[in-house]
Amino acid sequence: MDRRPFLEIASLATLPLAAGCLGIDSDSEDDDSPDDPAPTNETEDTSEEDTSDQPDGQPLFAESFSVTSQSGFLAINETVETRTQAREAGYILSDGEDDETIAVQATVADDGSWESTDVAFPPIEASGIEANIEFPDGLSGVLTENRMTASGTLRVVIEVLDDEFSFEVTATTEQSNTLTGETNFDAEPPTATLVDNEFIIEDSASSSIVNSQLDLPAEESGSNWFELEVEFTG
Repeated sequence: MDRRPFLEIASLATLPLAAGCLGIDSDSEDDDSPDDPAPTNETEDTSEEDTSDQPDGQPLFAESFSVTSQSGFLAINETVETRTQAREAGYILSDGEDDETIAVQATVADDGSWESTDVAFPPIEASGIEANIEFPDGLSGVLTENRMTASGTLRVVIEVLDDEFSFEVTATTEQSNTLTGETNFDAEPPTATLVDNEFIIEDSASSSIVNSQLDLPAEESGSNWFELEVEFTG
C-alpha cells in the first residue's frame, strides 16, 4: 500500500478534531476585517517647497528686456532698524549721474524666468576705498506681471589692493526681512524696487585693512542690506 495517500487522508481526517480542540469553528467564514497596518518608520514630509523663485503669472516681457538704475545702495554689517538708516550708513551703488548708471540686459523664457546676458555696475567708494561690483556668473530670476526676483553672486573687487570677496544676493520685489520691495509695472516705463535684507557674507578679503573697514565677514542675517530701483525697457 502506498503510504503517501494514506498519510494525506489521515491528516485531513484529523483537521476537524484539532480545530475543535482549539475552539475554532471549522465551518466559520474567514474574518473579512482588514489586518492592522504594518508599523512604519516613515514620517510625513511637512516641509514646504521654496517657491520664491518660481514663476507665477504671465511674463512681463517676451523674449528679452533691459533695466537701468540710478538709485541703489549696499550696507554691510549695519545693525540698524530702518531702510533710511541703512542707506545713510551704506554705500551708494548709483547716484543718478548719467555715467553712473547700472544696466542689465536679459533674455526671457516662456514661463517668465530670465537670465542676464550683460550686467554693468559703476565703481563704488566704500570707506574711502574704490571698488568694482561684478556679477561673474550673471543674474537670473523671474519676471512676471506679479513680481520680480534677481539672484546671483556679487563680487566686490578692490583693484588697488588686488583683493576681493563675494556673497550671494537674492533680491525680490516682495518682502525681505525689514525691507519691502515694490512693483509699478503699469507705469510707462515700468519700474520696480528689488531688495534683499536676508543675505549673509561668509567670505572676507585677504587684506585685514579691507576686513576692518567693511566689517567682514558679516554673518548675521538682517544686518546686510541691498536695494536697487530699476526701470524697464522691453
